[in-house]
Amino acid sequence: MNFTERYNNYKSIAEEYFVKSFFEKLSNSSTDEGIKYSFFAGGKRIRPILMLAFADYFGVNYNDILPFALAIECVHVHSLIHDDLPQLDNDNFRRGKPCLHRVYSDAVAILSGDALLNYAYMTALKSCDCSEKVHALQVLADNTNKMLFGQSLDTSYSKDWGIEKVLEVYENKTSALITAAIIIPATLKNLSELFSDLNILGKNLGLLFQVTDDLIDYDSKLKTESEKQELNFVEMFGVEKGLKLKFDVMNECYNIADKFKDFEFLKLFIDYVAERSF
Repeated sequence: MNFTERYNNYKSIAEEYFVKSFFEKLSNSSTDEGIKYSFFAGGKRIRPILMLAFADYFGVNYNDILPFALAIECVHVHSLIHDDLPQLDNDNFRRGKPCLHRVYSDAVAILSGDALLNYAYMTALKSCDCSEKVHALQVLADNTNKMLFGQSLDTSYSKDWGIEKVLEVYENKTSALITAAIIIPATLKNLSELFSDLNILGKNLGLLFQVTDDLIDYDSKLKTESEKQELNFVEMFGVEKGLKLKFDVMNECYNIADKFKDFEFLKLFIDYVAERSF
């Protein structure tokens, strides 16, 4: 099975579980309709796919990992819904569709995001039948807190920020949940000796994802002549420094990936993140 086939296979496994365990249990309330609109809007499912890939590599049963895959995606989509609100990024579109608050209202978006965060912990708690899963839930909670901290930093964005401040935002807002997706499967197998390397991988893979996004967004902004002010490493420090950061963190990812023998999907996943154009 090549990378694309394996990626799509992991995605199909996750989507099937999400539909049966989540979508089919949602009501017709405005909050749940908002969740359906955003959660099932066709995202890349980066975090659940990473989690399933590491679960395979570490020998974690899908029945044990899938509740956490759903939980982390609930947290992620919650963050996107709230990030799009006028009080934060004030975006109109997400994944080619109008943002939730534009289709419904700010109130529905806020409540749908809140409900998703609650569903995340409800889902994970129901599966907590051993100490390893309780620890995994703590990993999710800790990294969710880091993600929220990164979002709070982002609200005070200034064009005068230096590189270290921007990276602090990215390492929390973007890297934290990617790190959780990598650490949780290892936690379920009590592989604490791997946590240091996996944390380094998660941080750098998140930075790679974000700086690639910034390069794509910068190019798009030049084409549309948009004047919207938002945090973007490339716009602030230039394409040359953006590309240097990209290759530096990509090499850090490869250095860690080399320690995991026969985990070819991980190296190809790093390539996928670096080479994507969307």
